[in-house]
Amino acid sequence: MDNGYSGIRADLYLASYDVTIEIKCTRESMSEKQLTEELGADAFHYKTKNLYLFIYDKEDIIKNPEAYQMAFYRSYDKFGKNVKGFIIKP
Repeated sequence: MDNGYSGIRADLYLASYDVTIEIKCTRESMSEKQLTEELGADAFHYKTKNLYLFIYDKEDIIKNPEAYQMAFYRSYDKFGKNVKGFIIKP
């Protein structure tokens, strides 16, 4: 799904469920702050009812995965979309 913003394209969009799935993989040159900014931009730009953020923390840059996941949690009734993050570590 291309949402009309240059450079913003979902990794996977399931139109029948209005679900967007964004997948990120950390890299050596990435900081936790940079990852947060990228995910925040994704959460803002995608015009979908449900957004799932899958983060593969290959470089172990996320120091508190539980808190990080909760930082991106949003509910439809309060924010107009459901957002949920999932962190996977090797």
